[in-house]
Amino acid sequence: MAKAFVSDEIAAPIARVWARFADFGDLSGWAPGAPKVEVEGSGVGAVRSVTNEGQPQIRERLERYDAAAHTFSYSMLESPFPFTDYLATVKLTDRGGNRTGIDWSSTFEPRGMPAERTVEVIENLYRLFISRLKETLAAG
Repeated sequence: MAKAFVSDEIAAPIARVWARFADFGDLSGWAPGAPKVEVEGSGVGAVRSVTNEGQPQIRERLERYDAAAHTFSYSMLESPFPFTDYLATVKLTDRGGNRTGIDWSSTFEPRGMPAERTVEVIENLYRLFISRLKETLAAG
């Protein structure tokens, strides 16, 4: 099992950052582009289907959700990515002074690509998501 991990800090209070993740079906605050998202069910067990024009569909299931602890986990059910058995966790930490820590981590089995390269791909995606989140929060 391989692991990916990115940690960063965001210049915004934790409640404002969490609001961008609180709705499992709303990726607008951190996903680049304008993906179409459909959600089946609600709460833990809900499945979101994400499509971007011309790209294969991604299906993810909400596995854990703790609003009080500002954390959630999701698994990937279907994707075009070079890995399987993917389970990711996003954890926010209040660092005071309008600063929020964000840790985005996952475990997975690489498929068709060396583990080191797969980790690099996933960590670059997390950095892209966090960068987009920072832009969204800075814009208001």
